[in-house]
Amino acid sequence: MKRFLSIALVCLLLLATGCAAKSTESSTDQSYYNTFGEVPAAAPQATGAPADGGMGEAGYVKTTSSQNEVPDYGGHKIIRSFTISFETDTFDSDLDGIVKSVSDLGGYVESSSVNGRKPEVYSDPGRYAYLTVRVPAEKVDGFVEGVQTYGSLISSNENAQDVTEAYFDLDTRLSVLRTQLERLKSILVTTDNLADIIALENEISNVTLQIEQLTTELRRYDGLISYATVDITIQELQLNQGPAAQQTVWERIDRGFTDTLYGVGTFFVNLFVLLVSALPVLVVLGAITVVILLGVRASKKRKAKQTRKSGSKEEDSTNENQL
Repeated sequence: MKRFLSIALVCLLLLATGCAAKSTESSTDQSYYNTFGEVPAAAPQATGAPADGGMGEAGYVKTTSSQNEVPDYGGHKIIRSFTISFETDTFDSDLDGIVKSVSDLGGYVESSSVNGRKPEVYSDPGRYAYLTVRVPAEKVDGFVEGVQTYGSLISSNENAQDVTEAYFDLDTRLSVLRTQLERLKSILVTTDNLADIIALENEISNVTLQIEQLTTELRRYDGLISYATVDITIQELQLNQGPAAQQTVWERIDRGFTDTLYGVGTFFVNLFVLLVSALPVLVVLGAITVVILLGVRASKKRKAKQTRKSGSKEEDSTNENQL
């Protein structure tokens, strides 16, 4: 009887231990989920979870409903960059809209510049804006699609740089250096030799410096990977009309004909301005030209007069010989 009770007691203790371990594992998985917003690979799927393990279309990992889809490239570290150029006649509103969109998406403007002045007459060329913005990688596709709807798109390019090998090489070297630093520190604690202490401190300083350099480089990669770079060029149109993409064929023909007339008018206006501006130089050049022409004309008259005199002398000499 006592033996039976002992066996039963051992079974109860094993059962209690298994339940506690299961509860701890479940709590850990739930904590991971709450922290990162996604189910870890080793965690069991919750009731009603998709059969594909949470993978959606186009390689996107589905997170909680309050988060956007995060790009998954099979563990690769990808740096994405975009270049967009468009022209518009609503320069100010488009520029403000882009800056606001970047802020709303949690990004920031890395650099920006605006050149030129707002066109007031048809001869003014308009302004140019150059922006470099950083947008979270998981939101950059929607941002780029939105920017491409502004004005008339001139060009759009995308580039993806795979830095997986360099990234994990840095990470491995950093791990090795940290292990080396811990070993050096442990040796330093146990030694009493002054020469050894000095040598160890120098080596610790060198390893610490290398760790800081690699950490900085790794953080730079993290920033470039987490935030995509988008270079945007905005060109303001001369005429205050809608973009060609929103006009009919006849409207575009009318606009092209008007632009041509304005171009011809601008040419003659600029020519007139150039002539008036260069008037002092033209007056001097004209005076010099007149002097040269008068000198050439006088020289020709002298030569003609000399030729006539020579001809008359020869005629008189001939008449005398005949007599």
